[in-house]
Amino acid sequence: MTHQGVLLTPTINKVWKAHQDRVFEELQNLHQPITIVGDGICDSPGYSAMFGAYSVLEVNLGKVLDIELAQSNEVNSSYHMEKEGLARAISKLQSHGVEVGTIITDRHKKLEHIAREKQYEDWHSVNNHVQNRYTHENCIPSCLHDCQPETNAHYKRLQSGTKACVKIEEVVLSKKLAKDITKLLPIHQTLNLESFHSVVNHFAPKMLAFSYIGMRNILHLAALNFNENANRPQVMTSSGTSRYQISFPKYKK
Repeated sequence: MTHQGVLLTPTINKVWKAHQDRVFEELQNLHQPITIVGDGICDSPGYSAMFGAYSVLEVNLGKVLDIELAQSNEVNSSYHMEKEGLARAISKLQSHGVEVGTIITDRHKKLEHIAREKQYEDWHSVNNHVQNRYTHENCIPSCLHDCQPETNAHYKRLQSGTKACVKIEEVVLSKKLAKDITKLLPIHQTLNLESFHSVVNHFAPKMLAFSYIGMRNILHLAALNFNENANRPQVMTSSGTSRYQISFPKYKK
């Protein structure tokens, strides 16, 4: 038996479960459906990953609720690990009495049947707008901004029937794009979850290989680290203003 198996793994599992139970209890006390952001990462670049970790984060708490680690041999291929991870995460939340109201994910096709919460808008109005037409035959009868000709005189508009206008129409009126647009949420994004994945990459660089147990331990440690620093107040200067650090790309240093 190794130190990892005897000491590290049991300790990490115990601390993570206790932390997770506290977060679940906090969400249960809200007595309302929650909004979660979900996304997956693989242990290596490309389409031949062995492990896929799917993380879900509650947008109001800003904390990671669960991380499900799937192996490619558990599903049809590594491409399907993300769907499996999301299904497991939702099942765990529901088993702990946490009601999920809205799921925010990327455009992964395998997740469409799970993430059904959508927010609709009439996208076709954009096609009229670029042609200097501000009334529409849909649920948005007219644009909300000032539509007076003199106000918009300095903007160049497309002429109906021109080659450029036809190309725009092909893009805007594409059935696939229109279908995806209806699922966009203007309020919540996956930014916080991307920040967490950056933390994971510090703990587990993709150029290194880990065992299943080792990878799971690393993910739990990364989540504990991220949640501990979630919603931390910004550091202030001696004069009482918010302090910022400017980072430049290496080529500009």
